[in-house]
Amino acid sequence: MLGAWAQEQKLMKALLAILLLFVGAVVVVYIAGSIFEQNLHTEIEIDAPPEIVWEHLTDFGEYPTWHPFSKKFSAELLAGSPIYGTSQLPGQEPQEFVFTLLTVEHASELRWKGGLPIPGLFDGEHYFIIEEKPDGNVRFIQGEDFSGVIPLFFFDNFKNDFESNYETVNQALKKLSASKMDSMVRRE
Repeated sequence: MLGAWAQEQKLMKALLAILLLFVGAVVVVYIAGSIFEQNLHTEIEIDAPPEIVWEHLTDFGEYPTWHPFSKKFSAELLAGSPIYGTSQLPGQEPQEFVFTLLTVEHASELRWKGGLPIPGLFDGEHYFIIEEKPDGNVRFIQGEDFSGVIPLFFFDNFKNDFESNYETVNQALKKLSASKMDSMVRRE
């Protein structure tokens, strides 16, 4: 009887040790994913003033008319507000999302954060920066800082696709802003 009890205690200790190792490994990977961010950065020159670029970038209801991947996009332009949307990348099913607006600086910066429902797996802080050049036009920067376990190990697998998608959006925004500038010039 005592031998069975001792064996059961050994088994319990072994299971506890395995569980503690597993939890420790998860914590280490989670912390590493939070510390070691992966970044994407794209930029484009837009021949339009910051106000025009900002107008299009923040007119969320119009995203489906010009943004190549947005099917639906809505938010109140206020830091802390949720963004609700549906996007569809080439060859994929539409995906619904909820992000949180972090920064709204008129005609200069828009930033939001989103990720998977379990924090620390895949988080992204997406940003748009509008820099006015000396000639009055814009250097438009779009990028994202990724953190979490998935980007830590798989960033290289999705980096090129994300970068290409951001550049496609940049081009669409440039075209839209140029079109607005052309229509303004024609009216004068």
